[in-house]
Amino acid sequence: MPIGLASPLMEKRGAADLLVAMRFFIFFIALSALFAQNHEGPEDFRIEFTGSAWLTGPTGTIQASGTPVNFVTDLGAGAQQARFYGKFVFKPTRKQRIVVEGSPISFSGVKTINQSFVFLNKTYNVSQTVDTNANVNYAFGGYQYDPLSGKYGHLGFQAGVAYIGVQGTLAGVQSGITETKSFQAPVPLIGMEFRVFPIPHMKLVEMEGMVRGITAGGYGYFIEGGATAGLRYRVFSILAGYREMFANVHQESAQGDGVALHLKGPIFSAQAQW
Repeated sequence: MPIGLASPLMEKRGAADLLVAMRFFIFFIALSALFAQNHEGPEDFRIEFTGSAWLTGPTGTIQASGTPVNFVTDLGAGAQQARFYGKFVFKPTRKQRIVVEGSPISFSGVKTINQSFVFLNKTYNVSQTVDTNANVNYAFGGYQYDPLSGKYGHLGFQAGVAYIGVQGTLAGVQSGITETKSFQAPVPLIGMEFRVFPIPHMKLVEMEGMVRGITAGGYGYFIEGGATAGLRYRVFSILAGYREMFANVHQESAQGDGVALHLKGPIFSAQAQW
């Protein structure tokens, strides 16, 4: 393209980019003003506790000195059950939060396998019945800063560390073979979280959500997120929504021992603030 034609085109693109940036800046200032209108509101608390029932069951695989073993098709351990999930928040200042949350999840299954697999160098053959018990312990602790906080809710950014501990035991009923494998992994996570009260001058309805995660190349990734909505009365809330977690963690590489776990399902919560 001739230089004489390229220059006006580049100028137009530059002007368009500048206009988009100005609009975003104006929107951010307006949103900041909205959140900061009143310092007396639902974000003025020190302690918040949320107890939840998460209806979920595992899908994915576990691999340990052998072939990948599927939780559902190989082990029959994918039944959806109510699992406890708890969250504790401490606010030393209005815009700062210390967040601790987690869940102990256990599941089991009995399945007559239709294809052989290897687990911890032991072969489980076709038509053998396998009894499975597994525990997944998940905990997250981190710091959150809320650049936006006011009577309409808040928007915050998080950084912290998650602990994932997985233990699986497979027992062959006919063969008498029993093997147990454990995985533990600390995972640094970053993310964002929000709460909003969409009806002006009323705190009856609230919506909240979060997403956080990390990728570690060939060693896997971790992503979790969810959203809930519900009703609030003074400092108490009843919420319902959906939560999902992807944990693909390996000890050495994408082909090494590890676990690829997917948990998802509806979640129902009760929340209180002090």
